[in-house]
Amino acid sequence: MLTLFHKWASWATKNNAKHFPMDFKKSFWEVYRDHVGKIIIVCLSMTVFQSLDSLFPVILGWAIERQNIGLLCLIMTPYFLEEVFSWFVTRPFFTRIYSQVVGSFRFSAYSYFLSVDPIFHARRASGITIGKVRRTSDAFFYFTKTALDDFYPFMVVMITTLITVFYSSRLLGFVVLSIFSTLGLMVLLITTRVTFLLEQAYNKEDDRLNKVGVEIVTRAPFMRTVFASDFIQAKLSRRSLGLMSAEGTFFMSHRLMRGVLVFFYLVCILVVSGLLIYLSRKGAFSVVYALSLLMLILRSTKVILRLDGYVAAITSAYRKIVDFYAYVDSYGRQTFPVFLTDAQLGVEANATCTSDDISIVLDHVTLAYLDGEPLLKDISTRISIARSKSNKLFGIIGPSGIGKTTLLSALGGQLKPVSGYILINGCDVYALNDAQKQRLVALQGQTSTNLLGSLRYNLLFGLPYDLEVTDNYLIELLQLVGLWHLFESEKGLNTFVGEGGTTLSGGQRQRLNFVNLYLRARHFRPSIILIDEPTSSLDEVSEQRITQMISELAQDSLTLVIAHRIKTLAGANKIMDFCLVNEEKELLFYVRDDLFKRSQHFRQLMDGVITPGE
Repeated sequence: MLTLFHKWASWATKNNAKHFPMDFKKSFWEVYRDHVGKIIIVCLSMTVFQSLDSLFPVILGWAIERQNIGLLCLIMTPYFLEEVFSWFVTRPFFTRIYSQVVGSFRFSAYSYFLSVDPIFHARRASGITIGKVRRTSDAFFYFTKTALDDFYPFMVVMITTLITVFYSSRLLGFVVLSIFSTLGLMVLLITTRVTFLLEQAYNKEDDRLNKVGVEIVTRAPFMRTVFASDFIQAKLSRRSLGLMSAEGTFFMSHRLMRGVLVFFYLVCILVVSGLLIYLSRKGAFSVVYALSLLMLILRSTKVILRLDGYVAAITSAYRKIVDFYAYVDSYGRQTFPVFLTDAQLGVEANATCTSDDISIVLDHVTLAYLDGEPLLKDISTRISIARSKSNKLFGIIGPSGIGKTTLLSALGGQLKPVSGYILINGCDVYALNDAQKQRLVALQGQTSTNLLGSLRYNLLFGLPYDLEVTDNYLIELLQLVGLWHLFESEKGLNTFVGEGGTTLSGGQRQRLNFVNLYLRARHFRPSIILIDEPTSSLDEVSEQRITQMISELAQDSLTLVIAHRIKTLAGANKIMDFCLVNEEKELLFYVRDDLFKRSQHFRQLMDGVITPGE
């Protein structure tokens, strides 16, 4: 029997998994446009079923009055047929609408955050973002479910009841209509006016608690390092108590509203019952029919007591959805292509960006973070080197905070210039999507971070899923950078690496990130490789090994390396000192002898006057 139900459920949800991408710049109603056909069929089915179900007491009373069993069986036939129809059509369609709407929202929401320019993520708390996605995902589910599975059937029941009652007695019809209207108006006013501010306060406190919670989960080791546990726990307590208070007030308002409705409902039932007794005594209809009408009204009006829940669920879900759309609108924007589907952003679909020489051109580029002052203003530089040249290593030096990392971020397609343009092999970096950039640029940023998962997952991240890389090769690379001994005694390549690399030291994370860069560079063979301070947290032995591997990469790709340790650039073809910006705002690369003559900073690094990191 269990297997039969499993097969039935599988058949009913066949082809259920399908995304319908959402555009958050449009109305959220757009998500239902792809489901109009299914919604119409569901509504028609619900109309038939709920109408028959509402009329059941009257039809049953009519059959009993005639004392005809054959008629009773004939009357029940439509009920059985409609129920069987729902097994194969209505319920499967319901399931598809729910899962596809909610699934499409989650897919579209996380895809949106992935596509937004990296610069915008820094000013948003991830806890608030995750909380809003979760809350809005639930909101889409409850909005869809309540509207289709609860509120629409409720309206069908109400309309069917009113038509039947009016047909039986106009006086009774006007009384019941007055009851429905009064109760509905009370629910609407209380739900939309009284609870609105309370729900806003509840959502705000929920965001605050989510923010603290994610900070604790992702930054607990740092908090323990600075001995801030008591401070964070006190902050957590305040946010938790604030949410409990707002949540209690919000839900208590619904409880009170339910109490008022129940009291008014009992008064209305008393009035209707008295009116039915009066009409029955007057001979308007028989006692059996009067009882049938009373059962009809009781069954219909009983649903009214759930109306506050229906309206509250729909309005609450609507507010959460609208709040998320407003949040997305202010979160940030996508200004250059990311996905293969980003044709509307001007992707050069056929761009291969290959040439005999590897070239980088910055033409009057201005770079700034968000709406702040420009970090680099109107700068230009030009690098060109033959692919056949064996050493294509270029270095960048300069004091901290002068803009070196900003330059690499721009070259790596992470920070779009405010003005000017950046060309690599003649291609505008910001007219290419990520798939095209993979074969043009490989970037290792200054901050060493890792993903939650196994060691193997972190090493191969960014490479094609079906790429076959042997375990022996991965182990060889880890041995080369001095990491394998850390994992060999654990679970080897299956060793768990904490989110953000919290289970590793700074130097270990840096070496792990470099191996990932090395693997990507070997597979995609990009024209340029950008590395930001690859040896800043390493010991001397590890620095030598990484430097040797960088030299290997520089044989195939133009490799730009930011370094505070001059040993890392020992084999560099040319080096640029960021301090030497001439009057034309042009950044120039020099051979070591020329740079020694021109750059005081370089001379101080060579003489050991400036230590790495200064």
